Amino acid sequence: AILILLKKGKSKEAYNICNPASHTTIIEMARMVAHNIAEDKIKVVIDIPSDSMKYGYVTLLSSATYLPGVIALARSLRETGTKISFECVCSKNINAEVIDTLHYHKIKTHQLEYSVVDNLPISNSPEYSHWNYTFDKLFLWDMKEYDKIVFLDSDMLILSNIDYLFEYPDFSACRAVFFLNSTWTRLNSGLMVI
Repeated sequence: AILILLKKGKSKEAYNICNPASHTTIIEMARMVAHNIAEDKIKVVIDIPSDSMKYGYVTLLSSATYLPGVIALARSLRETGTKISFECVCSKNINAEVIDTLHYHKIKTHQLEYSVVDNLPISNSPEYSHWNYTFDKLFLWDMKEYDKIVFLDSDMLILSNIDYLFEYPDFSACRAVFFLNSTWTRLNSGLMVI
């Protein structure tokens, strides 16, 4: 069944071959075969044709304190061998020196001209003000230069190729973990397919 699906399965579809409570993508299945059957002697390669949809990895830099994280995220993505572009959306408060640093590290940038919270009665108290520019993630849905993006928070480090995430339907996101707060049972906006 695995080989039939690898040969005849369609991109962006999930298949279930044994357990009605689970599903997997073709790329996940190929990796499982490479690992479990070929004992990692073969490598699964994701080849995205140049005439395919325009994909992009995107992060948001809402505070200069996250600059080292953006640089590390970009580097970790490059080291996975991805051919998909990476772009950093910068909130309006990010200064030219920080943007120059991103360019020095060969990171494409897009600076927002305004914030989602402009003219809204949002708290500026010290314990909540850092969340204000986080709402700029809502601008991700306006990124018309991409057919699909995978958004990654700037505090993430990618250890292996994750291009398969572009096979997931938009809107996909990971579930929020609740070890910090038992009420966090909804989505985590730190990784989203849009």
